[in-house]
Amino acid sequence: MLRGGDPVGPGDFESAGGMDAQDCTGRAEIMKGVILHAGSGTRLRPLTRACPKQLLPVANKPMSQYALEDLREAGITQIAVVVDAAHRGRVSGYYGDGSGFGVSITYVEQDAPRGISHAIGLCREFVGRDRFVAYLGDNMMQGGLRAHAEGFGSEAMALLCPVADPSRFGIAELDAGGAVRRITEKPEDPASNLAVIGVYFLSPSIFDVIGSLEPSGRGELEITDALQIVLDSGGLEHRVVRGWWKDAGTPEDMLEANRLALGARARAGGSCLMRKTRLDGPALVGEGCTVDHSKLGPNVSVGEGCTVRGCAVRDSIIMPGCVLESGTISGSIIGAGSRVRGDLEGALLAEGSVRE
Repeated sequence: MLRGGDPVGPGDFESAGGMDAQDCTGRAEIMKGVILHAGSGTRLRPLTRACPKQLLPVANKPMSQYALEDLREAGITQIAVVVDAAHRGRVSGYYGDGSGFGVSITYVEQDAPRGISHAIGLCREFVGRDRFVAYLGDNMMQGGLRAHAEGFGSEAMALLCPVADPSRFGIAELDAGGAVRRITEKPEDPASNLAVIGVYFLSPSIFDVIGSLEPSGRGELEITDALQIVLDSGGLEHRVVRGWWKDAGTPEDMLEANRLALGARARAGGSCLMRKTRLDGPALVGEGCTVDHSKLGPNVSVGEGCTVRGCAVRDSIIMPGCVLESGTISGSIIGAGSRVRGDLEGALLAEGSVRE
């Protein structure tokens, strides 16, 4: 496991090392990345009492690792990770200096949840004069960033995705010509179903915009307010994402993201011991697991080092080191190192829970 240096506070930036950034397309301009990894994760408690939500696994990989890999595959290898004080050690303990993931990471600390725009604003010195992508660490999208990054040439670019429940998100209203006319945060009466997803292509001019913002009614600097100012000045372009996107900030969305990320595969690690067990895809079993007289799937991920005996598990996320015995488990997320005997439905168990 990589071990990185401690994160630094606002305005105090130090590179944690790793590889030098390079633009794999050969362009002179280098883009940077910002992963927003702070926040309290209240909708996922008790899972987030000990672990930041962005490190919770989806298809056996931390949510924020999908963001990091999307950035890297788009040729963006200089990345700032914005963390909070409570979880900074755990985040830097996993990602270290970034070299193990093919990137260079700088840690920036946010002292309290003050909004997405506030978190982005803390990265002004890191960004410098470069364009950058800000990526929410609990967002996942299909198809990656490369095509969007190569076509980005304005002050800012928003990615939009149709959603079934637009009142939960920042929503873009389009005019008759298909251009964005207005962006509204969580409207009661949405004018469209196009959500502004948590991946923002930005230029350094956004920092002056953020500096002009006033806190919203919930006391935060809203990214939708910043984008609206850019829109009003004529500097905002947009693209509609083709493929799925998930904001995995609730248990239901996290389970849905798990289903989408698993695809159609049914696979167990080569070091697993499987006896009289059936895998119904999509299902994924991590390395070092023992599974005996059980049925796993569909839509199940089991982390490394788990023991499952006499269980039927579906539509669930089982984190590493769990022991499950003699039960039916569905629609549940079970924290690392937990022990469960018997049935569970729709449960959220914190790390190290015991349920018998």
